[in-house]
Amino acid sequence: MINCHQPIEIERGLVGKDELSQLDSGSRYKITDSGISPRWLPGQSGPTYNANSDEHDVDGDSTEAADVTKSMVDKRLRKLDQLAQEIPDPELYGTAEADISFIGWGSVKTNIVDLMQLINNGQNSFTANYLHYEYLWPFKTETLMQFIDKAKKVVIVENNATAQLAGLIAKEAHVSISNKLLKYDGRPFFLEELVQFVEKELGKKVIINK
Repeated sequence: MINCHQPIEIERGLVGKDELSQLDSGSRYKITDSGISPRWLPGQSGPTYNANSDEHDVDGDSTEAADVTKSMVDKRLRKLDQLAQEIPDPELYGTAEADISFIGWGSVKTNIVDLMQLINNGQNSFTANYLHYEYLWPFKTETLMQFIDKAKKVVIVENNATAQLAGLIAKEAHVSISNKLLKYDGRPFFLEELVQFVEKELGKKVIINK
């Protein structure tokens, strides 16, 4: 039997052993340009720090000082800039242009990709593509806008009642997508109902290549 469980190296973001001697009690919550402060495990080095979940200064001492509070909040917000550079853009499945374009996130991916492949089997006179979001925050919009600009008909597909992704797109990309396919009965989308939706939207029969 093939072992499918491959070891995964966990990156904990700890400072290197050669850096431990440079730490002091103010290092753990140090104000940095990236918003990311040095991190080490208690006992790894001489300096100790207060692990404080309340607002605090660089030493970890609780504070209500306005200037310190603002500096710490600004530092944490800068982490989002760093994270936005690290996370991938949403992934395009299919060609850049299609007759019907789906946008989704989470578990809808499998069935939408199956639907797209079913439509793009060479037997149909129309095509489909799909833009999948794996990471929703920080919300990346550049690929999304390129996708929408080329789309003829855009459909949001979501397993929730309030179209959460559509709301995020409206807020962050300033684009309102009115065509939504929502399912919120605790079950996934089934391929048959997705086919029925496409046939109704495009007024064309989906030819299944057997």
